[in-house]
Amino acid sequence: VLNTAGGGSASPVGAAFATTRRPLRALDATTVDAGLANAPAKADVRAEEARRKEARTRAACAAGATATAERVAMVLADTRCELVCVLSARERARRGRNRGR
Repeated sequence: VLNTAGGGSASPVGAAFATTRRPLRALDATTVDAGLANAPAKADVRAEEARRKEARTRAACAAGATATAERVAMVLADTRCELVCVLSARERARRGRNRGR
């Protein structure tokens, strides 16, 4: 038997019914057998879910590494371009000064 909290009233009548008694549902043999029979299937499902999660994690890590490598390559390309542009601007300025001589 399980004691459960009932309706909480401030009146004495409500307080008398504040705790009610109801019987616990017993586990019958069929329920226990069904649970035991499903245990291997549940374990297989959990193992498959773990494998899928690991595969998703690996794919996400690989995608992240690829994206990082692409970003690094873009930064390097931009830096190279800026260096080339600065050098060409210096060359143009030098040529312009040389023309005036």
